[in-house]
This record gives sequence, C-alpha cells and structure tokens, in this order.
Amino acid sequence: MKNHILVSLLTFLTVLNAFSQKELNTIEAAHDGEIISIVIKSDGSTFLSCGTDKRAYLWDVKNGKKIKVFSGHRDAEAVTAVAYNASGQLFATAATDKKIIVWDATTFRPKKILGGHEDAVTCAAFNPFYDRIASGSKDNTIKIYDALKGTVITTFEDHTDEVTALAYSPDGLQLATASADNSVKIWNVGGKEMEKSIEVPSASAVAYSANGRYLAAAGKKIVAIWDTKNWKQIGTLEGHAKNINSVSFSPDVQYIATASEDKKIIIWKVKTQEQISVLETHDDAVAVVAFSDKGDKLVSGAKDGHIKIWNVKSLEIKNKKFPQGNVDPKLVCTAIKLKEANGNGIIEDGDKPSLNFSITNEGESNAYNLVAYNTLTPVNGLSIADEYVIGNLVPDQTKEVSIPVSTTADLETAFGNFVVNVLEANGNTPQPLTFTFQAKGASTLTYLKLFDPEFISPSGKAELGVPITMKIKILNTTAGVASNVKINYKFPVRVMASDKLSETIDMIQPGETKQISVEFYADKSYAESEIKIELELEGDAASNANELGLVLKVNEELPMQATDFQEVAVSTTTSTDQPLYRGSGDPLKGLNVAKAKDMQIGDYYALIIGIDKYSGNWNPLVNAVNDARAVESLLKEKYKFEHFRVLHDAQATREKIIEEMEWLVENVKEKDNLFIYYSGHGEYKQALNKGYWVPVDAKTASTSKYISNSDIQTFLGGIRSKHTLLVSDACFSGDIFRGNTISVPFDASDKYYKEVHNLLSRQAITSGGLEPVMDGGKDGHSVFAYYFLKALRSNESKYLDAGQLFSKIKIPV
Repeated sequence: MKNHILVSLLTFLTVLNAFSQKELNTIEAAHDGEIISIVIKSDGSTFLSCGTDKRAYLWDVKNGKKIKVFSGHRDAEAVTAVAYNASGQLFATAATDKKIIVWDATTFRPKKILGGHEDAVTCAAFNPFYDRIASGSKDNTIKIYDALKGTVITTFEDHTDEVTALAYSPDGLQLATASADNSVKIWNVGGKEMEKSIEVPSASAVAYSANGRYLAAAGKKIVAIWDTKNWKQIGTLEGHAKNINSVSFSPDVQYIATASEDKKIIIWKVKTQEQISVLETHDDAVAVVAFSDKGDKLVSGAKDGHIKIWNVKSLEIKNKKFPQGNVDPKLVCTAIKLKEANGNGIIEDGDKPSLNFSITNEGESNAYNLVAYNTLTPVNGLSIADEYVIGNLVPDQTKEVSIPVSTTADLETAFGNFVVNVLEANGNTPQPLTFTFQAKGASTLTYLKLFDPEFISPSGKAELGVPITMKIKILNTTAGVASNVKINYKFPVRVMASDKLSETIDMIQPGETKQISVEFYADKSYAESEIKIELELEGDAASNANELGLVLKVNEELPMQATDFQEVAVSTTTSTDQPLYRGSGDPLKGLNVAKAKDMQIGDYYALIIGIDKYSGNWNPLVNAVNDARAVESLLKEKYKFEHFRVLHDAQATREKIIEEMEWLVENVKEKDNLFIYYSGHGEYKQALNKGYWVPVDAKTASTSKYISNSDIQTFLGGIRSKHTLLVSDACFSGDIFRGNTISVPFDASDKYYKEVHNLLSRQAITSGGLEPVMDGGKDGHSVFAYYFLKALRSNESKYLDAGQLFSKIKIPV
C-alpha cells in the first residue's frame, strides 16, 4: 500500500514538473494597494490593471514597463474593473464611484462617462460584437450600455445581493452573472430576460470558454464547469485551501487557471479536471489571473500590489477556438483609401496617414477574430503594424477599419504597395487588399523642363560653314532649388562648337526660367544630310533633355520657335477679348512641375464628364459638354462600349464625380476595360506641387472642391480593370501619371495585340502637360477634342491601343 502511494505521488510530481511554468517578470508594487482586475489586449501587446489606489495602469507585456496612468475616478475608493473591446480600440474602467469611463485606446482620452448605478460598480465587460458594456454593481443590478452614446439599453434586476462578476458568451447573445446571493444567472441579451439560474454558493467569478462550449463559475473553494449545450455540470475543480477569486480559460480551451486567497494559481485540464501546474510565488492572496489570447502568457495580480507575468509555452496552447456556425460568413471589403492630413494623396512625414476601408459580413453566421496582417514595400521612414485587430462581425454588420501608418523624419521619396490580408479565426477570409502609395521625403526632387528651342543663322538656313546659334529655355518646374546644373552639348563629327561645349548654371530657383545658348557650325566637309544635336545635363535634377529631338536639315530652313496650337487653333474669347483657357484666369500662374496568351476580353466601361456651366472664379466654357457628348456618341456607334456613366454640367459636382469613381472601384472586374474622359477646367497649385480637375461646384480658388490628380491616380489604382485609359482635356493634367513605364515595340499583328492586352495597363492622354489649354478650336470642339475625335473616326483597324491613338494626335495638337 505504501509503495502504491509513493508511485502515485511520483507520477503526480512528474506531471507537474513537465508542465512547470516560468516566471518572466515581477512588477513589484505595481499598485499602491490591492490589485482587483487585469485584462490583456487581444493582440497580447499590453494589459490593463486596476486596484484600491483609485487608478488603472497600462503595461507592456514584453518588458513589464508602465506605459500610462489613468486617474479618472478621483472620487472612488477603488477602480474595480478594466475591460477591452474586441478590436482593442476602446477600453473601460469601472469604480466604486458608480461610474464607468470609456477610453480611446489610441489617444488615451475618455470618450464617455456612463452612470446609472446606485452603488459601486464591481465588474464590467464589452460585448464581443458591439460596443456595448455590461456592468454589475453592489446595487444588485446589471446594466447594459451603448458605450459610445452613453445610454442604458437594458437593466437586469433579478439578483438579491451584489453582483460580483460577469462574462459575455463568445457569440454575444448571453451574459453570465455571478452574485453574492449564491447564484449564477444566464441572461438572454437580445430578449432581455433571464434564461437560467444556477445555485453556486458565494459565487465570486465566472468565465466562458472561447468556443462558448463551457461556463466556469467559482464559489468559495471550488470551481464548477457546465456544458452550455445542455447545462449539465461536467466537472468540479477542488484543490484550493481558501476562496477562489478568479477563473480564466486558455484560448484553445485545454486549460483553466484559478487564483485564490491561498496565494496559489492552479492550472487544470478542462476535460479531466486534473491539476497540471501549481504556481506559488505570490506572497499574498491572488486576486486575478488571465491567459493571453495568443496562449503564450499568463498574467496574475495579488492583493499585495504585485503583478507577475508567466511564460506558459510549455503548455503548448494552440490557436484560440471560436464558435462555428452551420454556414460560413461571407466577408467583403471595400477598396483601400488613404487618409492623410494634407489631403494630397501623398504620404509625407507628420501628416498621420492611415489606410481606410470597410468590411461587411454578408454571410449568415458570425465572423470571429478578424485580424488585418499588413505588409508594405520597404521604404525608409515608413512603417505599418504587422497586425491590426478588427474584431468580430455578426451577419450584415459593417465595420470601418482605419490602420495607422507611421512616418519618421528620414522618410524617402518612393512608390510602393501596401498589402492587407484580413484573416478570420475559422478560415473564412476575403480577398487581399492592395494599395499603391507615393511617399514624399524631406529632400525635394527637381525637374528641369527644356523648351522653346530656337535656331538663328545669317541666312536662316543650316548651311555648311555658317555659324548657327541655338537657344533653349530651362524651367525649374518643382519646389526645390536646382544647383550646379551642368549642360553638355554633343555634336556629330565635323560639327564644331564656336564658343563652348558645356556651361554651368549655379542655381535655378523654383519656377525660374533660364536660357542657355551655344554657337556651332558644320564644317564644309560634313557629308550628312542632318545635324543631330544632343544635350546632357549633369547633377541631381531630372530633365527632358533627351526628348527634345534637336535635328536640323542641312541647307534647309531652320525650324521656327515652338508655340502651342499656332497652326491649328482659333481661340475662343471672352467679353474682354482674352483667350478662354481651360484653367485659371492666369493660366501660367503656379506653373511649377513638368511632366501571349489568347485575349479574354471583358466588358467595356466609360465614364464621360463634360462641364461648361462654371461660375464664381471660373469662366464658363463653350465646347466641353459638346466634346463629351461627341465622344460618348462615337464610342456607342463605333466601339464596343456597353456601360456608360455620364456627368454633364450640374451633375459633375465633386461628390458625384467621386461617387462615380467609387462605383467603378466596386463594379469593374479584372478582365474589363475602362475609358475615362474629362473635359473641363483644370488648375495647378504651385505651393502643393499638384494639378487638379475643377468640378462644377468649385466656385472659388480653394482646393476644397477640386479633385487632385493624385486622388484620380488613387482611384485608377483601386479600379480592377485590365486596361484603363484616361483622356483629360484640361489644363495641368500632365502630372496624373509620374514614374516608370514599360513599352512594347509596336507591330501591327495579332501577336502584338495579344501581348499588350495581357499586360495590365494604366495610361493617360492629356491635352497639355502642365501648360494651359485653350477651349476654342474647330467645328465646335476644342483643338484637342477635334483631333481626338478625328483619330477615333478615321480608325479602320480591328484594334486601337493608346500608343497608336496618341501618335495620331500628338503632331497636330
């Protein structure tokens, strides 16, 4: 008999040793008094504690350091409860002052103060799905509040003594409450009635398992466990020498931890009710114990004010379990929108950007523990949290999600992508979300636009042996100063420079224009028919130097100075006989930035916008609506467009244009093709380095009613079309797309069209870069629209890509 007892004892000791837990950290005197409640944030990063020192504290789980003190209950004898909502964006503190304070977990500012109890509040918990708080009190009642409105939704009054603890079921439909009246009651939250009452002597703690299958309640020295399907008691935990104060299930429902007045924490197996581990390092009664949702930590607090953080990895706790319905939820996300302080669509240091979208459960069962897992293209000075907890969703519920993006002073100028993968606990996940961003660092990119090349010779021709002077203007189109700009002139063999082969400009201020010049001649032995001149700019500034096409025909007339539209435009005039431009009254003001497989063809969509009837600061136009109608008519008659969205004049407000863009984001599919045509005023703001469309309701010079080119670019990035072509007949449209392009050499063959069709494309054709554009032209259309329509009408090919279209109109325009 003695041998048998010894063997059993050795077996028990071996089991306890196998599951021994490691104490990671002790926070001594965490509170100046007794600790009453602890709650761990769902992402496991922080936890809250409260106690008889009238305060609540926020702690870092990893290092045990105090992050913040909350002292909103100054008139209380103690803060009695702390609770997080499912997303971790709100938390609540409750106290003996009969109040509950709802706090913003990001700003740490109070959002609401909830009142209504007639005595001290003893416990509080958030509903898993809604921002509603249940609280229990010494006045024997339970109240349910709308946490954000501050109103009382329901009051339960069936307890006859103080309420000591409460817990929501994981589906949010039931509320379990423990009371000193020796009962645990189960309430139907929706029906606002009691479903069940269970006798539990001196009930002091209550907890649901994460999957909702079990309910545990402590009374005196024991814990009883019930199966919530039939409310049969399936086990009793006995082993503490004094009353139990707290119970907590592990997230995978394998274990339950109990904390007691006997200074011990015991970890039990749920199914067998056997003790797995006993933690005895507290020097006073243990008031509270809690598992983290990730299952790697256990936090406990004692009446001596000490907090301990435990490593429980040896328990091998698995992923958190949740209830599972008979059908799956269906999760649908809207496209990501960037929110940032400047409203210019560019991420800059200090403007507190965030990624915003909404997620809806369109299914018939609950979605649990939605977490956004975030990645981004590596960019110096830019970061985003790896995880962002969204919470839970009932059917037909929508949540607005705003994921903060962090910037630092070393932010670099770059393009990249954010990718957001939303995962649901039971494996029901929506499609990943991608957002293309542009970041702008403190260093300013400078771009030099070379224009108006002019050639002068005594005879007006490019004759051999005769000196020719070339003059070119250089405009600094950006907000940064261009310094030490060196220009190298390169001539063919036997073409000689008379005065210099290079020159340096010390500085070009933003918006400033300089002129460079060089004299050269072709030796009489020069045998070529053309003189090709190349320019090379050294320094940090980018330029269009290699795009000028400086070619002279030998012995022919020198080319005239370039001017916009002089050969084709007849400008419309206003009552003051001034040319009418599609932009601000002073069109040059603010000018500060330069410019396979078989085909599976989806539907063709078109958004057509035309505005003539401007008012206020903006002159009415004459041809814009007529241009838009003509484009729409031609697309219907000759091309394969099925879906049209059209806005003319009063319809084309900022709100309506954005709504149409959002409609395209929601409805255009991956195989579809999209054409967007805008005909109206455009504007450029030098201080913001940005071009804009001007909707019909923009009556002042303020950008508040404009739509920026970067906003348009954001929408084009969010629309899922295979190909998108944007045609903008407005001033200052040329900065809609900036960045690298990939070109496929044109070949009039099916192979070429199959290749370019299978490449995802976003292309723009604009009537001007960052230059003003005149409204008048030919046959009741603007110059640009006239040649654009002419190119569409004259096309006889089966296919017409944007590159071909551009080549047909760039020379006459």
